[in-house]
Amino acid sequence: TPADVFNLEYANSPEISADGEWLAYVRVSGDVMTDRWRRSIWIVDQEGKTHRPIAQGKGGYSQPTWAPDGRAIALVASEDGANELRVYRFDMQRAMTLARLPDGASNLSWSPDGRTLAFQMFVEEDAPKSAGLPNRPEGAEWNKRVRITDQVNYRADGAGLLKPGYTQIFVLPADGGTPRRITWAARNHDGRMSWTPDGKGLLFSANAEEGWEYDPQGSDIYVLDVESAALKRLTTRKGPENAPAMSPDGKRIAYTGFDDDGTSYQVSELYVANADGSGGRSLTASFDRDIADPQWAGNGALWFMYEDKGATKLGRVSPNGGSITTVLGNLGGTLADRPYTGGAYSVAKTGKFAAITGTSQKPGDVTIGDGRREATVTSLNADLFAGKTIPGATLVSTPSSYDKRPVEAWVVRPPDFDPSKKYPL
Repeated sequence: TPADVFNLEYANSPEISADGEWLAYVRVSGDVMTDRWRRSIWIVDQEGKTHRPIAQGKGGYSQPTWAPDGRAIALVASEDGANELRVYRFDMQRAMTLARLPDGASNLSWSPDGRTLAFQMFVEEDAPKSAGLPNRPEGAEWNKRVRITDQVNYRADGAGLLKPGYTQIFVLPADGGTPRRITWAARNHDGRMSWTPDGKGLLFSANAEEGWEYDPQGSDIYVLDVESAALKRLTTRKGPENAPAMSPDGKRIAYTGFDDDGTSYQVSELYVANADGSGGRSLTASFDRDIADPQWAGNGALWFMYEDKGATKLGRVSPNGGSITTVLGNLGGTLADRPYTGGAYSVAKTGKFAAITGTSQKPGDVTIGDGRREATVTSLNADLFAGKTIPGATLVSTPSSYDKRPVEAWVVRPPDFDPSKKYPL
């Protein structure tokens, strides 16, 4: 029934510990009192026997990120309009606030030695001012001041008018202190970050060159010196380079992208390059599927997500190239309104992985595996679905009347469907 929506739950943002023994994830629940989704952070062991929250309440909690030694988890908390960076320490069984922030943090990342946290945050800047407008007399009722912008992209669907400013990179001692800003250019430094093994540099992707506002497809990989804030561009091709991930030995970079030929849609491929950005080559040039979120499992395998006929799958390939192995085929459930898209995963150096899996009859749960076998260790809606009939979505494929290529769609039939009867579509 419509009221059941408030009782739905699903998992998102899985983060597996370095040893593969534990998983932290975001548990999303409906809140009937606020008509909003509520987010908390839970941990679960690889067998699903221990399952408990480490951050929950009236606020929102997100981005659980394991410390390299597995003894702490960094997270973002939003309570009563305030944003904080916190660290939950297992020896103390409690979370500590490291810093209060004027805006929300994103892309949390621990340095390899566990002493520093890097993150990104939007920094608002002053908008252009009009010339010579008089001051409003006290008590006078005037129209709202005009809003002046010199941004090419000044509004967005779902967000409305955008504030003037840019996303910048900050670092913060893991035991607390004052965040230190290390990027200053009038650009958005908002791509996923990856530390160099020595902890001296941060890799990230951004559309940061001159004329960036007029090149919506473009992005490059940069390395940022954490101490001096010196910035070096590693890639220069025409087209995007996204989601860089440095190999644990510091010798190679994995990333996604394509050579932009000006068409409206192009397949995103998986690339590997030398640590300085040279010698980039595609590992999936013959694999006609979009690649996303590459992650290293040690130095010997690259994992990634890809979409295949409406389903999100987890794949693996050698960084030297070769055949692609599909590890898992039912990622999804990270949205409440559709079970067949989305997905999230993380992989440990050992090759153990955690992923969010789901079907049309089961919103996202946590699955843990090692590439040979896997097990779903949560069942977040078992209590809600007990005694209820949940109709499933059936994948159908119809040839296009134009070129006979298959077009996928989904049909949800009513409960107790009788194929001998006709139903309204």
